[in-house]
Amino acid sequence: MNKNKGFTLIELIAVVVMMGLILLIVFPATSRLMRDNEEKEYETYYDLVEKSIELYSRSRRDDVGGVGASGCVDDTTIGELIEQNYIKEFENDNDVVCKSPGDFSEAELAQIDVDPSEYVNVRIENKNGVVSTKFSMICKKQDSKKVYFTKLIKKEGTCDKYVAEVSNSLIKAISDPSSATKLNAQVLSGNDYIVNGSVTNNYVWYSGKMWRIVEYNTNDRTVKLVTDDIQSLVTYDTSSTDYRSSNISVWLNNHFLKTLNNPNRYILDSEWNYTALSNGNTAPARTNLMTAKVGMLNLYEYTKIKGFLDKGNNYWLLSKKDNNNVWYVGQDATTKSGVVNEFYGVRPSIVLRPSVSIVSGGQGTISNPYKLLGDTAGNIGAGLNTRYPGEYVTINNTKFRIISKTSKYTRLVAVDALNIADLQFHYFNKVYSDDTYIGDYLNNTWAVPIQDKLVSADFCRDLMDKTKPQTTACQTTDIHSMKIALPRIGEMYTIPANKEYWTLNNYDETTLNVITPTGTTYIATKGIEDYSGVRPVINLSSTVTISGGNGTIDHPYTVQ
Repeated sequence: MNKNKGFTLIELIAVVVMMGLILLIVFPATSRLMRDNEEKEYETYYDLVEKSIELYSRSRRDDVGGVGASGCVDDTTIGELIEQNYIKEFENDNDVVCKSPGDFSEAELAQIDVDPSEYVNVRIENKNGVVSTKFSMICKKQDSKKVYFTKLIKKEGTCDKYVAEVSNSLIKAISDPSSATKLNAQVLSGNDYIVNGSVTNNYVWYSGKMWRIVEYNTNDRTVKLVTDDIQSLVTYDTSSTDYRSSNISVWLNNHFLKTLNNPNRYILDSEWNYTALSNGNTAPARTNLMTAKVGMLNLYEYTKIKGFLDKGNNYWLLSKKDNNNVWYVGQDATTKSGVVNEFYGVRPSIVLRPSVSIVSGGQGTISNPYKLLGDTAGNIGAGLNTRYPGEYVTINNTKFRIISKTSKYTRLVAVDALNIADLQFHYFNKVYSDDTYIGDYLNNTWAVPIQDKLVSADFCRDLMDKTKPQTTACQTTDIHSMKIALPRIGEMYTIPANKEYWTLNNYDETTLNVITPTGTTYIATKGIEDYSGVRPVINLSSTVTISGGNGTIDHPYTVQ
């Protein structure tokens, strides 16, 4: 007998068939179990989001009209709750994100055939004193069409207004005849009022920025604001003849909007009339309208108000004169028309939700402005990265303004150019770096007292050209990691200072851009051997804390 005899072909086939049968039985059950576990994972996260929304809802009870209110609001998204630390971001090994429809781009939602306007992001209802919530959730693999989980709830009815009166609403403070702080205003049309240009009690502090009340509607209980100063220098447009897709519209509703504290809570999606005007004496027809959270004042509104809107700066208005020219306010407080690819200041405008409440005690003055409930100053010992772009901070006896923030650092710009006589700018490889004369001075002399608080982060050194749209996205791959740099054109608070100063963006390889304090345009060019001032831009570590002050220009925070 052959003791080493192996399996016959028939026996091998039988074994393979048996194994196949076992797999047919086991694999579906295993796959089903894996899918069930995966589904439970997403359901568990859904439950956690629901609990976080409940906490958020309770914190909003007073804002949404109190216990007597009847109504609802499409108020926030899961992504914004994550940003506000109500819940952590969904994490698993498949690189899946779980968010509200409003957190995904239109292109991403189109892949799974979801129209965000039809579905609830996060809705808070307040009826008979009970706060309840509804929301939709999508779990989607990053950079993929695959959707792991969807839980979509259709919208029901309208959620734009609250029926109940709010005792501490801003509209009551500024329009109630018995109010000591009532604004001096004139009827624009119906229940719309335009604020008189000579008033001094229309200041509102919100999201690290000072605003002025310019218009309100006593029927809708809405209030329109405009920033008290320009926020940046940008081109109105460089290619499109339609404001909706223009450079300035994108800047306002992308870059600037992201600097605001919880805009879905405070700001109403509003109509902005960009119909062309030949003069400012006639109200514009309702021909060209855009619905968005952020816009600007049009020529007619400016003409009706003026006064406190005149700040000695050149800044854009919403109205075009024709396809190639746009109205702007000149430094001499007269309206002019300029070509669309010039750089002028931008003063964003927003409309507050009717449900917004104010903190008691504000009088609307520059020293005691109205403050929005929930948008409070930082606490002593709080992290600087919990504060808002626009707020003022003192570091080593130098006053800064917050530009932006991430989980790793807070970026700030010095309010004034440094008072140093010899600031000849020598370039290294024709771009700014730590090895240039100024880069070496800033790192090894000026910043020595705060070096332990600085961290390196990416700065974009792309060329600036008036013929190209300047957005916040880097136009080239010229990104360099540094602790200290210079203001970038299009960045927040790259605006006129106490004197002319260099920017991070070259005009070309031998010519540099500088921001001038006054002039027809604020951007000029100089050769690399010329002289100009310097406004340092620094990255402070996320571990830095603050003390004292309230973030205003007169009472800045102090870095500990």
